[in-house]
Order: sequence, then C-alpha cells, then structure tokens
Amino acid sequence: MKRREFLTAAASAGIAAGVLPRRAAAEAQPGAAAAGAPPWFQALPEGQWVAVADGSGHGAGGGHMITQVLPSPLPEFPGLSNNPTAIAQVWTGAFLDQGRLEYGFCATGGHADYCGNETYVLALSDPKQPGWRRLTTPSPSAAIAAASPPLNSPSGGDSGPTYGDGYSRAMHNSYQAYLDGRVWMAVQNSVACASGGGTDITTSFNRDALGEALTPVSYANSNVWAFHGHMDNPWNYYAPWGFGFSVADKVNHRVWALPAYAYDHAAVTLYGYINTSGSHPGTTKSFSTGQGFGGWRWAACADDLQILIAGDAVKQRVAILNLSRPGAGWVQPDKVSGTGLWGSPGSIGPCPGAVYDAANHCVYVADPPNSGDTRAIYRLQLPVSNGKYVSSGAHSWTQVGLAGTQFVINRQRNTSTYTKFNMVQDMGNGQKCLVYCPGADGPTYVMKVPLTGI
Repeated sequence: MKRREFLTAAASAGIAAGVLPRRAAAEAQPGAAAAGAPPWFQALPEGQWVAVADGSGHGAGGGHMITQVLPSPLPEFPGLSNNPTAIAQVWTGAFLDQGRLEYGFCATGGHADYCGNETYVLALSDPKQPGWRRLTTPSPSAAIAAASPPLNSPSGGDSGPTYGDGYSRAMHNSYQAYLDGRVWMAVQNSVACASGGGTDITTSFNRDALGEALTPVSYANSNVWAFHGHMDNPWNYYAPWGFGFSVADKVNHRVWALPAYAYDHAAVTLYGYINTSGSHPGTTKSFSTGQGFGGWRWAACADDLQILIAGDAVKQRVAILNLSRPGAGWVQPDKVSGTGLWGSPGSIGPCPGAVYDAANHCVYVADPPNSGDTRAIYRLQLPVSNGKYVSSGAHSWTQVGLAGTQFVINRQRNTSTYTKFNMVQDMGNGQKCLVYCPGADGPTYVMKVPLTGI
C-alpha cells in the first residue's frame, strides 16, 4: 500500500440527549473505580470462571448477550457473509475502560465476516448481573455500499478507511485498546471488504464523547471517529502491521502496538506506540531493530515497573522493554524456568491474551480457544526488588488449574484471543476481575481474582 495521510478532526462535544454523566469517582480520578464493588461481583467465589451476560434476562443489563442487542435491520453488503457473531470472533480483540469498569468491542467484524461498525459494551459496574448493550447505530447499508474502493474490490492492499458516510469501516480490530477517553487502533487491520485488505491509518473512537448513553447513538449525531497518521515500518506498506495487538501504558499515555505479522520479516523487530494525550493525540512512533524477535504473540504493561513484557512465539522466549528507553530495544532474561504459553509461530497467530497483576508482580497468559482446558491460565512471576524489576533475577512459569465453568467456544470461528482476555484492575473493593468473551452468541465469563493472585 502506498503511504498516505487521511486526517479529519475529531469532535470533543458530548451528545445532547439521552446521556448520563460519567461516574464522579472515575471523572475525578481517571482509571479509578467507584467506592464499593457491585453486589454481583461481591457474591462471586474467588478463582473460578463464572458465566454472566448469558441471555438469562437477569440483572440491570438484562443479562443480554451481544446477539440480543443487535441493530435491526443488520447492515449488509452483497457477497459478504454478514454474520454478526464475528463481532467477538475471527481475529478480534477487545477494549477495557478501567474507569467505567467497561469491556467492549469497537467496530469489530471486518473482512468478509461482518460490516457493521457499531460499538458494544459490557458495564461490569452494573449492580446486578451485567449485560451487553449497544452504544451506537452502525453506518447504514447504503453508506457501506458507497465506500470507495467498494467492498467487492479485488485489491488486497489499500481497502480504504471509511464507508461512504465518512465513518470507519468495520475491521477485525485485534489492535483496539482504551486509554484517555478513546479506543485506539494502531492500524485498521482487515477492514470490511471481500479481499481482507486494510490500512496503516491510526484511528480512534471517542468513547468519552458518548457519555453513558441510554440508547444507541447515531454516528451522524456524534462524530466520534478520528483518523490520525500511520504506523511506519521499513517496508513502507501495510502488511507487516496487518495482525497484532495493543496494550495501554497509563503512565506515559501511550498505547503500544506489537505486530504478529513481523514473523514474516524475522530479521527485524517491529513495535511502536500511539500518543494518547497532550497537544497532538494520535501521533505515532515506530521502532525497527535488528534483534529479530518478530514472533510477538502477547504482551502486558507493568505500569509500576515501567516495563513491557512480551512473548515471542518463534523463539519461545520472554522479552522485556524498558519504557523509559524504548528505542534501546528488548532484553531477553536468561533465568526463566517452567513451561510458558506462546501461541503459534505461524505468521499471524493464534495469539493468547495477557494481563499484568501489579499486586503480585506477575503476568497471566491465556488462550482458551486453542487450549485443551479452556480454563487454563499460565502465570509468569517476575523478579522484583524494592519496587524495581530485576532483569537478572529468576522468572518462573506455572500453570494454574482453575475450577468453575468450562467456556462455551465455537473453535471453528474463534481464531485468536488477543485482548478479549482482559482484567479490571479494581472493581471498587481492591479486587481484580478477569473478563473474557469468546463469542457474541454466548456468555461472557468473569473471575474474581484473589488478593494473592491466581
């Protein structure tokens, strides 16, 4: 794809009607949960997966699954599968807003799977059993048909960032991550089109502008999409960034992006970040080194230690990036014991999900669709002394056996985990909550994490 810029202004205004203000605690201290965990969470057993949003009709959100709150009519394009179960499957990630205790999918689907660009959220702050709700209405089918180039274009390269109404195309969106009021996408990977092509344009969705919308908001009344610069790479085209994942660095206000496709160019290590605040949010910085990791499959950010911890499936090694000196490259710790979880060394995955538990200085890695026991979690213990990471210390892997519900997963469709495996850092009582949605037509699963970790 030829490099290009596609810039539009993002509106910061909220929606005039049907909106409640963001919770005071989260507004006063971004990333902070309101005092007191919701009753449904307090009642959970610790260390067990429990199904919520299972269509039972219980709870403040109705306990709805995503497929129970779809738009009608569904957005469609002739020749595509137009299957909304793709919203939470087929190479998609998820975002998590720590302030709202909100987990969601932004414009997911993409390729030939689903062309709806609406956003769905699961409010874990609901006092009763949480359920999914739709934040926005999608671009109409007429606007989707007016996209340029059209969705049935044979080109697999630059497939165009928007539909005919100027709003983002749906995409696999494995890169989505929330920080500083927006959901950020380093690139638009595999946008809605027959070929599965994408763009290297960095895109954002202004979640804060919607507030606590009680009914789905039309994009025509919100202007929540913005298109920024693009992610650089030595080959000057989209493919090296085509599949990958992102993690939020709350200290430096950056969303880090690691491409899984870099395995195809394993002589070079590719990674980069998006600036999410300041005078120019959306600007990017990319790095390419001769270290030759390239098989990125998962990553987690340790804000307290100021490091990025990543897994390389090709070498099956842990890699550490010092966030105060990211251009210096990655360190491979020598003292690592136990069996880790790496994902496939193939060119695009599958990729596990990973989260960091600051209280216990460990990383949890999981890949339910590709695990014999869908409940299995791998724990990587990091060496820490006096609040600082010790690269020469002992790192240890253990596999955690968990009780609770086995996930219901359509393995044929759910091809990768990415950030669908995520974690709320504080539910309001100091405890963490793991969350994972394997499919739009089934339950979402949560786990109350013990204070001592899992």
